[in-house]
Amino acid sequence: MKKTANYGLKKPEGTDVVDIQNFNDNADIIDAELKKRALNTQIPTVPVKSVNSKTGAVTLSASDIKAADGATLEAAKGKVSSHMADTTAHGIGDKTKLNTTAKNTIVAAINEVFQSGTSVKSSTISAVNSKGQSLSTTSTWDQIIAAINSIARGQGNAVESQVLSGVDFSNADGKLRHGTMPNNGAINITPSGSAHTIPAGYTSGGSVSAVSVPVANVLSGTTIAGQVGTMPDYSNTTDQIMNYPSCITKIDNLNTDGDGVKYGVLHAIVNINGHVNENTEIQQRVNGLNPAVIKAGHSLGKPGLLTGTFTSDATATIDDIVSDKTAYVNGNKIVGTGNKAKRFVSGTVTADSQGNFVIEPNINITVAIISFTSIRGLKITGILIIPNRFESQFFIGSDGKVYSGYSVDIMQGRIRGWVDANVDVEYKIYE
Repeated sequence: MKKTANYGLKKPEGTDVVDIQNFNDNADIIDAELKKRALNTQIPTVPVKSVNSKTGAVTLSASDIKAADGATLEAAKGKVSSHMADTTAHGIGDKTKLNTTAKNTIVAAINEVFQSGTSVKSSTISAVNSKGQSLSTTSTWDQIIAAINSIARGQGNAVESQVLSGVDFSNADGKLRHGTMPNNGAINITPSGSAHTIPAGYTSGGSVSAVSVPVANVLSGTTIAGQVGTMPDYSNTTDQIMNYPSCITKIDNLNTDGDGVKYGVLHAIVNINGHVNENTEIQQRVNGLNPAVIKAGHSLGKPGLLTGTFTSDATATIDDIVSDKTAYVNGNKIVGTGNKAKRFVSGTVTADSQGNFVIEPNINITVAIISFTSIRGLKITGILIIPNRFESQFFIGSDGKVYSGYSVDIMQGRIRGWVDANVDVEYKIYE
């Protein structure tokens, strides 16, 4: 607080808290200084030669002494006494020394100071409330001070999304903030064939279940959940990977394919502990198989591995074959020169839905030749020879192969046979 230069009177400013004691202190200082300057009535008088138009030895009364403006001493004394009494009674100093804008009256000056204090208080309340407090315009200065002391002095740079939901905090700006981060609690995951999304937010922990991997069923070199497979990989290999002799268990009864070829199916237990693909070759040993016991022109196993050569049981000669007709005997193609037939009959019949047909030639039969187009589009020729009343038959395709899936025989003077269903059968029967 500022003070006057001569007597140290206190001069309140707009930001100072006005205290009545300050005015009392000023009044005490003024009273003491006036006491020092009071007239001493014990001072002797001296003759006055001239005063107020009086000359010589004159006697002056109080009314003869006046101020320059004509005011009498008594009047001036009365004003001074009144002012001193007022100043002393109210503890008021020199108004001209006030720092307020209003100086005409002490009341106006005090009101100005009060209004200034109210503005400061209002600004203070607004500033404190901006820090999260809840003061009102009627709050006292003690309440304002308490609210200021309770303002959190925050540090850091956290934002709401980084603080757990339900938790309040402040950072360097001092504002009260409320966390928004979700509390997900414990998260436990069981692995599956689909992806798992972990939600954003806080988790108190959790676990991922262990994966049990049957490594014996996982290809060697493949790793699943940190566990390496042990199944051998036989892809693209020709190594022998079967356990002989337990691989063969049985052979099916013979079947006949569309061309009359007899075949059997080997059932095998393939004791392979490992992975194979379309390029893996499995070697399988079957005793007793050799080319000599496989019909000529037929293969066993992969192409070119084992081809049959058996054709040596035929006994026909060119003389037994009708002239200009061809046949394969013991693997050789021969042209017939025989002319034993005395007469023949020919014609066409149609096989039924089962492939059966019957021909009644009404002659003594020695040779019967039939031909038809198979369902595979091959021209098939069948020959039945009855030398010495013992039948012999075979079927030859236009591809030069012998087919055993068809039959023709003689019974009670009639030719009967079995071919593909519903085909036309041409025949020529010799006596």
